[in-house]
Amino acid sequence: MLSEMNFHGFLDGISSEKHLISHSDPYVAVKNTCAIVVLTEWDIFRNLDYESMYAEMQKPAFIFDGRNVLNHKALKRVGFKVVAIGKSEFCI
Repeated sequence: MLSEMNFHGFLDGISSEKHLISHSDPYVAVKNTCAIVVLTEWDIFRNLDYESMYAEMQKPAFIFDGRNVLNHKALKRVGFKVVAIGKSEFCI
């Protein structure tokens, strides 16, 4: 993902060594974090084991769904605080 962002110039002027950490394993990437941000509709993000991820995260654990592709009800049952970009809290 970082290589794609770099290709499009999104990282111009940013020292990725200081500000971004890349992980090929999403389950390692979420360890001790407080939020997951999904900004693409790629299928890989629909099919992750979010219950396992939640267990490794700090609480409260947030998930921001920028493409509205995730099952918000299931994520809330796991314990996530879900923020769907472009949707009212009452619609989720």
